[in-house]
Amino acid sequence: MDEKRLTIQLKIKAALACWFIFSLIYNGSAYYASNLEVVPSFVFSFERYIPFIPWMIIPYLSSGLFFLSLCFLCRTRSELMVYLKRVVLLTVASGIFFILIPLQFSYSKPIVDTFPLYYFFDFLKTWDSPFNQAPSLHIGYACLFWSVLKERLFGVVKFIFGFWLILLGISTLTIYQHHFIDVITALILVQIVLILTFPSKKLATCRNQYIACFYYLFSFIVCLLASLCYELNLIYCFVAVWVSIMVFMVGLQYQYNRHHFLKDKHGHISILKKIFYFPYQFSYYLIWHFFRKKQEKILLEILPNMFITARLTNKEIIACQISKKDYVYDLSAELEENRIIREQCLYYSFPILDIGVASIVDLENLVSKIAVAYEQRCPETRVIIHCTMGYSRSTLVGVLLLKKILYLNINQSIALMQEKNKNSILHAASIDLLK
Repeated sequence: MDEKRLTIQLKIKAALACWFIFSLIYNGSAYYASNLEVVPSFVFSFERYIPFIPWMIIPYLSSGLFFLSLCFLCRTRSELMVYLKRVVLLTVASGIFFILIPLQFSYSKPIVDTFPLYYFFDFLKTWDSPFNQAPSLHIGYACLFWSVLKERLFGVVKFIFGFWLILLGISTLTIYQHHFIDVITALILVQIVLILTFPSKKLATCRNQYIACFYYLFSFIVCLLASLCYELNLIYCFVAVWVSIMVFMVGLQYQYNRHHFLKDKHGHISILKKIFYFPYQFSYYLIWHFFRKKQEKILLEILPNMFITARLTNKEIIACQISKKDYVYDLSAELEENRIIREQCLYYSFPILDIGVASIVDLENLVSKIAVAYEQRCPETRVIIHCTMGYSRSTLVGVLLLKKILYLNINQSIALMQEKNKNSILHAASIDLLK
């Protein structure tokens, strides 16, 4: 009972700390801006098309309820401390921008006299400030709210709260409280905050979500560039918007571990996906083309007639005399398999997200299938395992195969792999997954 009472007390203290930091910085920076002779605004020309939607003040004002209640949804002390750290860091960083680059909202709001919305707008006019614009704390806090709620809610309830927070974010524009620059800069800042405060970066269970934050960050930066391009060149703007959406979608695949988002079970990528994800795939093609040239051997033998390698070119396939009897296991999630291998070998596709982790259950199933194929193969048949660059994903599966076939423990398997492949890469999350 004492432990429960202490936990509640800690949550109350954390909620009060969040409110104190917010009030101090928000009101202090607003007071500073209000005493300046000139406070500019930053408005994109496309914002004149944003409609004023009075009823969206309801999700806008709900931010305060979320702000006060989120501390009480944290289940452990570490979760509460991470959330508190994020709120403080986001608020302080935003306050610095409010003082260094003070901005104010430039549009006049339409008069709302509809009951009961009139009272909501009157409340907002009394307590809110036209300053403290970029980055929008409403947007930043909404993202932090979701970082807690997505771990606590499931099914329809999770969808409803997620949708409500999206409405909350949109409402900053549709009730004329913020300009677009405030929204996009808040999204950029909150991703930086999430990255800097990400708990347990070395744990396999968190790895893919951590990588997703970097994709989201890059997506929002490109979106900001797209907004700037709108004022200069619509073609550049369209390309930047396309890249921003594409990168955001890749981030979603990492967050939800959708390793089959590009390739089907035959290693084929549809033409529509090739078009949409072209910048992503082209970037990997350039990386693959560069790193492949750094490898001394095309095929690296880890067991008799078992090899790990990078994605092979036509010349390398011919040079290695890969035949129809050879088993080829493709771990690459981002590049389509060579047609020769897909059509002429015993080919299997098991995509793993680059620098991410896969489910240990899926990995064990894959390793069992490879081990069975290896033990039942003809003497001249080879088993070839490859990812894109041949450094991390093929190494991970290779370590598990050494463990299973040679009856080694994980440390022995890792040491043997590093002895055979000097360029092998196992990041901390992969080691955590193995152990």
